[in-house]
Amino acid sequence: MRKKMITELFINALILVVPIFAIISGIVRMLNHDPLHPDAVVAFGVVVLGLISAVMTVISITRLYKYSWKGLPIYQKTLAIAYPTVLIICIFLAPSF
Repeated sequence: MRKKMITELFINALILVVPIFAIISGIVRMLNHDPLHPDAVVAFGVVVLGLISAVMTVISITRLYKYSWKGLPIYQKTLAIAYPTVLIICIFLAPSF
């Protein structure tokens, strides 16, 4: 069980690193007035993060129906709360770019 938890959390962290890095990199480039359209990099990162969050939210909802809230381990409860929160943030950030 512990190995499965570590593997799942590691995979989730790896999946989230790329769009978060793109967002941070684009914001830094925008602050440095880079002429290579860093706003597109930020928008790409927000869209990819939103898509990942949408898919993971559906997976979390499926787990909730299958196991109920009390049957989920703590790390899956955390992910079930975190991904919809990130999705809502991405929905509000996407129109600004």
